[in-house]
Amino acid sequence: MKLIDMANKLGEAMSASNEYLRLLEAERQYKEDPNARELVEKFRKKQEILSFTGLAKDTTDKIRKELTELFAEIEENQIINELNGALNEFLIFKESIFDKIEKSISIDVETLSLNKNHGSRKGCGGCKKGCDS
Repeated sequence: MKLIDMANKLGEAMSASNEYLRLLEAERQYKEDPNARELVEKFRKKQEILSFTGLAKDTTDKIRKELTELFAEIEENQIINELNGALNEFLIFKESIFDKIEKSISIDVETLSLNKNHGSRKGCGGCKKGCDS
């Protein structure tokens, strides 16, 4: 079996995992719940407004208070909580698989730094090799 075929089989197996199926179900429920989506949208809009420079202190304080209240509502929303839990579980699952693969094929940081295509000058993709470039 070719390596690419093995990778495809791994991806298929991961997509049939309990972790991924839980995530898909949680995502479906979130998308079908207008209240959950509205809470998150309101929160994001308030965060965006807060990021503007030059807001008066009283405006900033008001928005922070609103964000705190919205965050409390988000934390109490069962659908959002399930989505976050499912997402975290899947990301941990996925990372553990990638870590096992990475252990078998890791490249020394010094060797990797010699590659002219590696690093921020050539569009580094964040390979987590520990380099500073």
